[in-house]
Amino acid sequence: MKATASIHPPRGARRRFPPGRLLALLALLACLGGAMAQEVIVSVGQRDFTDDDLKRLINSSTLAVAFPTFSKDQAAGVRGELLKRVIASELLYHEAKRLGLDKTPEYRNEMKRFEQTLLYQRYLDRLRNQIEVPKEVQERIQSQFKDRPADQLAARDIYIGKRFPELKAKRLQELRKRYHLTLDEKALRAPHCAGDTVLAKGDGIRITYNDIGGARKPNLAEAMLRLQRASEAAVFARAARDEGIDIRGPLDDYSHSLLSRMLLARKQKEWVPDQKTLRAWLVRHPEIAYAPAKWHLGEIVLKNAEQAVALRDTIRNGASLFELAGQYSIDPVGRANYGDIGWVTEGAIDPKIEQALRKLRPGEVSEVIRTPRGYVLVTVIDARPRVKKPFSAVADQARRALTNQRLARYLSKLQERYPLRWRIPVYIRSYEDFFNMQ
Repeated sequence: MKATASIHPPRGARRRFPPGRLLALLALLACLGGAMAQEVIVSVGQRDFTDDDLKRLINSSTLAVAFPTFSKDQAAGVRGELLKRVIASELLYHEAKRLGLDKTPEYRNEMKRFEQTLLYQRYLDRLRNQIEVPKEVQERIQSQFKDRPADQLAARDIYIGKRFPELKAKRLQELRKRYHLTLDEKALRAPHCAGDTVLAKGDGIRITYNDIGGARKPNLAEAMLRLQRASEAAVFARAARDEGIDIRGPLDDYSHSLLSRMLLARKQKEWVPDQKTLRAWLVRHPEIAYAPAKWHLGEIVLKNAEQAVALRDTIRNGASLFELAGQYSIDPVGRANYGDIGWVTEGAIDPKIEQALRKLRPGEVSEVIRTPRGYVLVTVIDARPRVKKPFSAVADQARRALTNQRLARYLSKLQERYPLRWRIPVYIRSYEDFFNMQ
């Protein structure tokens, strides 16, 4: 039976490494941490990736807060996983460019939408920063929230937030006049409006029906609201360009991401064209269709075999395993809970313990099981058998699994077309033989 206190699973080129060696290399590089800094780890095409790039990815992810608390091994695993994703994305990007996806209307329209949205946001940020808090207001805030800097900042933001709408409206009117923006409400009210019908235009600005949603909406007021929002975004974005607001960095990053996602979406349709394909794959991988067996586990962990045998006999003669676990278990969690470990799942516990659980009926106690934690006795409080789930319940999981399987093969082929150039620092050259890099 698997030891429940360690229900967690064990931790587990030519320039194209076998997966296991690539993982090991990524973990090794990650362990070097700050020592690498601006050193290039790997190049794909014309793009270099350094440890600093990985840090920026971490800081912009949901792991940013938790990452500083990770152990060295956990941090290495996270950085290695991120580097793998970066490499995969870059390989897909290069192939998407080769296939001309950056010339498609889908790509161009999405890049246009993203660029305008980002320029709009950046301009509003700059406009908001122009609002100054008067000295007397600042002094009043500091006096009211003395020694509470977070509250002072919040009060300052509230002051600015109340004045921002007026400033925004005033600037919008100025920009509408500057760029000679006009809205064609008559065209919007027409009974039939083609997608390329121009609803608003000005200097360097052109908004069509497609830009506000395309399909005709029954609610004219909603369509008008969309047009007003679209024209506002277009005007502020145009002003941002005129003022030289630079978004080249995030625009380039988004282009890379978009092309990678577009190619992956196409490949997914190719790999999983219909439900028939999914059902056939599930026949070959039936394990996904099953909800694993579960056991409500009771256990006691002991220092030596002699004590375990003695307590096993005591329990079989009527004593309570749970009371004894509260007295004698060397597992602090088990002792604190009087041996009640809770529910455990097959495949996620010690194989010896799992094997024992399969043979037990509720209330029975196992033979002594030797584990790295000690000598264990287990009992089943309750059990839930393995259950086959309907196709509808596993279709999405199967689709992801099949996609990941095909993606791994596809990336391997792309790596032959776009070789990775590992730029390993001199102080880890001694590891080259281990990774078979030559």
